[in-house]
Amino acid sequence: SKARLSALVVSTSSFGFLAAATPISYTTLAAASLGTALCSSSASTLNQIFEQDRDSRMKRTAQRPLVTKKIIGTTGAYALATAT
Repeated sequence: SKARLSALVVSTSSFGFLAAATPISYTTLAAASLGTALCSSSASTLNQIFEQDRDSRMKRTAQRPLVTKKIIGTTGAYALATAT
């Protein structure tokens, strides 16, 4: 799922940060992890916006919230992507 993929991206960047041969600043680590999570969330949101037409034609993805307009419309999704 996209949430698991985002979690992997955040954990990879966090472990990379910790592996650096410099003194660890936990404040910077937290900021980097949060920033990575927000960027990953925004990218996932934009991907779902751009893929709506294809998703509506595939059985596996036809019931996604943006395709069915159950949760939020395209305008709201753009706002969410911009905010993150």
